[in-house]
Amino acid sequence: MAHSMSAAKLLDALRQACAEAGIVFKDVPTDGRWHETDLEDDRRGKGDGRIRLFADGQGGIVVNWKAGEPITFFADDDRELDAAARFERDRLRRESIERAKADEAKRRAKARTVAAALWKAAKPIAEPHPYLVRKGVEPVATLREIAADRAAKILGYVPKSEGQPLAGRLILAPVKIAGQLSTLELIDEAGSKSAIAGGAKAGGFWATAALPKGDGDGLALLIGEGVSTCLSAAQATGLPAVAALSCSNLEAVAKAMCSAYPAARLCILADVGNGQRHAEQASKTVRGALAIPDFGPDRPERATDFNDLHALAGAEAVQGQIRRAIDAAYTSTHTTAKKPRSANFERPFSRSDDRRPEFRPLQREIEAGQPYPAEALGELLGGAARVLHEIVRAPLAICAQSVLGAAALAVQAHADVLLDGRRTPLSLFLMTLADSGERKSAIDKPALYPVLRREKRLIDDFDVAKRDYERELDAWKAARADALRGGGKARDKATIARALAQVGDEPAPPLAPILLAGEPTLEGLLKLLAIGQPSIGLFSAEGGQFVGGHAMSQDNALKTSAGLSALWDGSAVDRVRAGEGASKLYGRRVSCHLMMQPRVAAELLGSELVSEQGLIARFLIAQPESAAGGRQYVEANPEDTPEIRAYTGRLLDRLEAPLPIRADTRNELEPRPLPLSPGARRLWIEFHDAVEREIVGEFAPIKAFASKAAEHVLRLAGVLRLIDDLDAKEIDEAALRRAIALGEFYLAEALRLAGSAQADPELTAAAKLYAWMVEGDRVFVSTVEIYRTGPAHVRSASRARELLKILAMHGHVSSLPGGLEYEGKLRAEAWRIHREGEA
Repeated sequence: MAHSMSAAKLLDALRQACAEAGIVFKDVPTDGRWHETDLEDDRRGKGDGRIRLFADGQGGIVVNWKAGEPITFFADDDRELDAAARFERDRLRRESIERAKADEAKRRAKARTVAAALWKAAKPIAEPHPYLVRKGVEPVATLREIAADRAAKILGYVPKSEGQPLAGRLILAPVKIAGQLSTLELIDEAGSKSAIAGGAKAGGFWATAALPKGDGDGLALLIGEGVSTCLSAAQATGLPAVAALSCSNLEAVAKAMCSAYPAARLCILADVGNGQRHAEQASKTVRGALAIPDFGPDRPERATDFNDLHALAGAEAVQGQIRRAIDAAYTSTHTTAKKPRSANFERPFSRSDDRRPEFRPLQREIEAGQPYPAEALGELLGGAARVLHEIVRAPLAICAQSVLGAAALAVQAHADVLLDGRRTPLSLFLMTLADSGERKSAIDKPALYPVLRREKRLIDDFDVAKRDYERELDAWKAARADALRGGGKARDKATIARALAQVGDEPAPPLAPILLAGEPTLEGLLKLLAIGQPSIGLFSAEGGQFVGGHAMSQDNALKTSAGLSALWDGSAVDRVRAGEGASKLYGRRVSCHLMMQPRVAAELLGSELVSEQGLIARFLIAQPESAAGGRQYVEANPEDTPEIRAYTGRLLDRLEAPLPIRADTRNELEPRPLPLSPGARRLWIEFHDAVEREIVGEFAPIKAFASKAAEHVLRLAGVLRLIDDLDAKEIDEAALRRAIALGEFYLAEALRLAGSAQADPELTAAAKLYAWMVEGDRVFVSTVEIYRTGPAHVRSASRARELLKILAMHGHVSSLPGGLEYEGKLRAEAWRIHREGEA
């Protein structure tokens, strides 16, 4: 790197980023390529750091594969910039960051796929393995082995450690994050270690045995650095152990274990030397035990961990030191407890408010997702999404989901994808999960503006048509009355019938002008489709009102789910109403975009009834990371940008195009067939077959959604094609490739969110109780009030206490000394309710 003034600033920025990431600084060329470096203070971190400088010399990216997300940095020069130049500079920087995140997400997704294939090809360790023999430990079921040459074929490269290829029989240790396989630790016969390139390790761990279910009551769990350390500790003590695989990852793993097992006793196993401070910090964070191997005054220089102690002093020494550390940490603060609870936490029922645990979520933390591939939306939709993201500063996925939903509504009436005689509608069901304050409503307004404009024109036309209709109806009624009265009683039926025929049929009212429905019941939605526009949208920035409303109540959830599924399928829908008889609705199209808080969505996504019916698999779901805290105000109006003007004009053009209405009907659609080009057809079949193969592999946790992924891609491709050209005769390869990119994103999101949807039912029940408790700004509550007037799933004192115990462990409630008056009596068991973020 040439050391000019700007290059010197770049070096300073690089040095600072390396320090932040915990990797060794290295002066590398500005060639846009990745360069390898080591981790600071981690003897297992050789080659686990990466540095890439952008070719323009303005910044770069550093990555600590073991610690987490890439860090993007820039070198500021001293130029004065006006507002427009600052905006452009910041836009380019945001694009660089998003590209870096997208690259990292792809690397991690590829690593997960390769890890699954490698693990599947491996076999249990049956014969003595040289590494384990040398370490003095036995193989366990959570380890497998594979020949190095076969591993290289599956990986596509030769795994190396410090430049030397791994050789012989490789031990595979699966690293899991939020219950999902992320990568594999590879150990050869000589003890050289490597991992799958690009695999995420931050917060991930390997366990010596399958970890139990429940909150950890009665469980003691060991957390160490390496595989051999944890094997020695587990086999000496009989306790399960998890390996963080690096000292810098100890704290993250300890937090994950504390969250998963709030009632367990946690013991951090330190390595003497560089890793010791990380172990000490981890034990402080979770208030757990800390075990440091004591080798006595004559410690050999290379003896640092419990495996070394095992080799030098035997299993009894390991067991004794770890047991004493746990007893010292837990008996000193639990003298009144019959059973030690939660890592150095007091029992929830005796805790005073100032000693309560940190407020922690009542569900598993899930890893960050991939950036939304906005470029796959195309120039028009992608450009609009990016501008909304850059100016309104909402997460990109919210912006993208909003414009994609509006686009589907704009074109769904005009065509169905045709493939081998089967027709697939273009309707899309989208769901975006984001907390309050993520500017969902601020994005919905500009995204739906063309729809609202079209709806306003329909309303204006309806007002005129309604006045004409009312006059025609009055005239028809008068004429009909005359036809019935005229000629006196002597007339026969035939004469009356001829007179009525001359009057004609009752005039039909104009179609209801509504294009957008917010939180209707299924009956209301079907009535709107019967008397109104045949192509509408179910859109709500407060989707929780729909999920928590009458339509999705316990009595109506199955009926609503079945009805919405039929509309997504494009099937005829039964409409049965008292006083109106039964009928079927044909040729209707509905797209949907519901935005809601994750806590609200968890109940819907976790509903066995709704999931088994199949509605959830029909939704394309995204849950972006929060943008709060980094949203500097941008002095610009998105509606003044060329991207939003082009978006509004194009969608309005599609919405105002004449609808293909079947002959002799008023509002029954007859969309034209839209086939795939030969090239697009070939691509789609490849995608379909690739996903199908993984339904029993990587996509097994999301089988229902994966089974519909290929159909989702057809719908996405059709929408993208008609947005580009409403008169298109076929879906081309370009549109299909973009749709596949979107489909791959939604598959990755579904996998990522699967852990949340499969939450522990006890945590889900506790979350429901907490949601009831915080209604109406309630601050205090008694146990009696809960089981007398609380949610239906808490109708006994014992059940209330079980769930309150969970809430107390997660910092959501604390015991209220002195009790609380309820219904004129002092209730001894009372609770203070805590909110996230309060002191």
